[in-house]
Parts: sequence; C-alpha cells; structure tokens
Amino acid sequence: MLDEIDLMQTEYDYVVYELSSYMLQDLYDHHSFVSILGNLYQDHLDWHVGFANYAQAKANIVKNSEHLFVGTELTGSHPELFEHKAFHTFGNEGDYTYDGVVCTNHLSHHSLPATTSLLGSHNYRNIAGIFALKELLGIDDSIFNQTLATFQALPHRMERVGIF
Repeated sequence: MLDEIDLMQTEYDYVVYELSSYMLQDLYDHHSFVSILGNLYQDHLDWHVGFANYAQAKANIVKNSEHLFVGTELTGSHPELFEHKAFHTFGNEGDYTYDGVVCTNHLSHHSLPATTSLLGSHNYRNIAGIFALKELLGIDDSIFNQTLATFQALPHRMERVGIF
C-alpha cells in the first residue's frame, strides 16, 4: 500500500497507516517517527503458526521508531518485546490515560476534558494512545476534541442492539 503513496513527489507533514500482524511479519527495514502498539492477543495464530511468531511480527513495529507508545498491559505481559527500547505507556493506567471524561498526560500533568460516542474500555485505551500522539505532535486541544466528538465508528463495530 505504501507504494501507492507518492512520498517523493508530494510533501506531507505526516503519513498515518495501520499495519496488521500480516503486514508486520515482513516489515524489516523501516523507519518511523512514531509507532503505537496497542495490543497483543491470541489472534491469527493459524496464520503465524503460534503465538511466538505472532508476537514477533507485532514487535517489528517497535524497531527503528524514534518515538514509541505501548499499551500499558503489554509492558507487564510481554516485557521482552521492549527490551532496550525507550517508550511511553497509554491505557487505563500509564503515562497517558482516558477515563471516558478526561484525557491526561501524566508526564506534563496536562488534562483535557474530552467526550466521545465510542463505547468500550478498548476504545478508551485507543483514545489514550491517540492523545499521546496528539501531545507529541503538538496538535491543538480544540482539533483533538472536535475530531473525537464527531468521530463515527464503523456501523458493524460496537453497535447498540438493545437493552436487556
């Protein structure tokens, strides 16, 4: 996909892309300004032929990144992936958090009230990671809040189906 983006002829401030474990499996020589690794679940094990290969594929994102943000739960469960690598954490705890009401940068003590229609603690963890990125890039609070408040999830993701 990156071949489709003409990085040499067009000037971009940033290019943002999401990489699956399938793509990361073959990612060896890359350089990124920032990488975010949010989760590592027992997923796609048939493709990767086991959890160790899956974890190694996901760990490829941390190589050659100038800045790295890692979901807090990963640092306790898979510390070997981040050995000798400086990183900041995000999630329900960590350097950057979101509790559904306020985003907090615990490093600078900057707090930002923020509202979203997204449901679920996994989305709150993801928002904390995006808040960390916003802080690093110096994106204005109002732009972050406007984007978060108006963001609509895909129709098949976490829909309300009724009250039971």
